Amino acid sequence: MDNTLASTTTPHALVDQPSHRSFPSSLELKTHIATCLHLSNTRLIVAADSPTIDVYDLHTGQLQGQLNGHASGVWALACKGDVLVTGSTDATVRVWDLKEMKEICTLRGHTLTVRCLGISQAPGNGGVGEGDLFGTLIVSGSRDGDARVWQLTEAGAGVGGDSVSTTTSDIGQADVRSLYVLKGHTRAIRAMEVDGRICITGSYDSTIRVWDIVKVYSLAYDPQRKHCASGSMDNTVKIWDVRTGECLHTLRGHTKLVGLLEMSSEYLVSAGADSGLLIWDTSTYKLGHTLDMGGAAVTCLAQDDGRLVTGTQDGVSLWDLKTGKTIHVAGLTEVQGVQSAWQVTLNGEVLVAAVSRGGELVFEVLNLHSEWWAGGV
Repeated sequence: MDNTLASTTTPHALVDQPSHRSFPSSLELKTHIATCLHLSNTRLIVAADSPTIDVYDLHTGQLQGQLNGHASGVWALACKGDVLVTGSTDATVRVWDLKEMKEICTLRGHTLTVRCLGISQAPGNGGVGEGDLFGTLIVSGSRDGDARVWQLTEAGAGVGGDSVSTTTSDIGQADVRSLYVLKGHTRAIRAMEVDGRICITGSYDSTIRVWDIVKVYSLAYDPQRKHCASGSMDNTVKIWDVRTGECLHTLRGHTKLVGLLEMSSEYLVSAGADSGLLIWDTSTYKLGHTLDMGGAAVTCLAQDDGRLVTGTQDGVSLWDLKTGKTIHVAGLTEVQGVQSAWQVTLNGEVLVAAVSRGGELVFEVLNLHSEWWAGGV
């Protein structure tokens, strides 16, 4: 009997015999367990239950370099371009420049093994390229149950947060900032995925948590629609359905972070670090008016009954939200020329402003009589 199986040959059925190569580990890793592998077009990076990290030429198997600095085994690794980040049982995160094969900085804060890592790029910066550290966000997850967010910036860039360390490499001088700690898990964080501003963590506490790792600066809530507005350092305002968690709208118009929000059933007001003051219609979330602040940054705002009060370093102003025009009130002239307006509030016909005058905190209380209101725009 002919046992030959008939087959139909297609262009994709014939596959060349795959090439195969084998090469040994370095002496330092020879007796250890490999914990992490990272593969690029040219490199194979190997971490183990050893303080040493090996970098091999993928095509030749030649050891290109070894990274030493951790005090004990490395159990987490993330890499983009020439930026390598590693986490260890010594509870530290270390950042490496693969071009120079040297450590850029050590990030401290965790109390137990760093078990997972992610790298992202802060909004507003370019992509992470070869040797490009500046603006990079690093997220680390640990057996201590915390996830930490760090940012690497060019020295003197003035990014908020606590400075961790300053170091110099071939890319120049870099400041490392601890931005914040993501708390919520009650047991060790074992897995992590990071994509843009979203970080997903999985824990031995049997929960998965989704985090927004770009700092939210402001919130406002509409109890009628059950909508929440958030302003962020990515220069946008997002509208959320608090019942479903769905992002309904992303409002664009600011060029810098959105630090102040005021929301009513009719209007959403957003103030940015760009001195922009925007009024949105909450029925459509379309931009209604852009208020001219004369280049002055808005430090505080409040709205009530179709009116908006704003404070800047120059004083206090009152606006008609429907028309976007200034309401001229005689008493407000006394609140001009202050050093700063710290807080404002508006309730019916009473406006209160906390201002700095002559180096002292002063409270200005104005009664907005109906004739002043009618006195017009």
